[in-house]
Amino acid sequence: VAGGQSAISAESDNYHTIVAKSNNSSYYSIYGYKNLGGTVIYARANVSTGSGGTAINGYAAGTGGNGVIGECNNGSSAYGIWGISSTGFAGWFDGKVWINGNFTATGTKSSVIQTSQGTKALYAIEGLDVEFYASGSSSLNNGYAQIVFENLFQEAISAEIPIKVIVTPTADCNGIFVENKSHSGFSVKEIMSGTSNASFDWIAIGRRKGYEIRPEVNIQNQEKRMIKELGE
Repeated sequence: VAGGQSAISAESDNYHTIVAKSNNSSYYSIYGYKNLGGTVIYARANVSTGSGGTAINGYAAGTGGNGVIGECNNGSSAYGIWGISSTGFAGWFDGKVWINGNFTATGTKSSVIQTSQGTKALYAIEGLDVEFYASGSSSLNNGYAQIVFENLFQEAISAEIPIKVIVTPTADCNGIFVENKSHSGFSVKEIMSGTSNASFDWIAIGRRKGYEIRPEVNIQNQEKRMIKELGE
């Protein structure tokens, strides 16, 4: 096809515009290829305001099938799937979402729950490093307590970075402090050689194993590329 012309142009007023079918599992029903940069397939739902419409609808009836697959392996700024919306949602998922890799967001991360005040969002705690925490409650026994972490927590945190432990007494005593701590647990003692059986709460924070060094995300390059391509 000569420059400035379409290889395929189709229009329908009352039914499907293009229907494609392949009975061989080794081939595609529709295959698009472009030698130069640009868009291989462009779909637009050109309906009146308020009428909705779907430009591309992917559906796989077979067991273990995929409705839509996006893949792009050329360059660190390549996107397999890119959703854009200036007024609504760039993406909407009804069901579980699995991300095999890092997740980066310029906004907040929240969980939505039903409350007596209606549906509310509760926001995640953010930190400078990749950390896990464990918490619990216990009591002194004659002024002393030994806490052992669950195996799951021990396996998840790095032994190379010192763990942090915070203890708060919840009953009358002389005060308490963390005597010893390791990646398997910690011990608590009452100050002034106290011998009470006071209760206390605790929080332990450990660096995630494999993330001893703070990961760096190239935010500036991503922002510049998004601004350029969105024309802002």
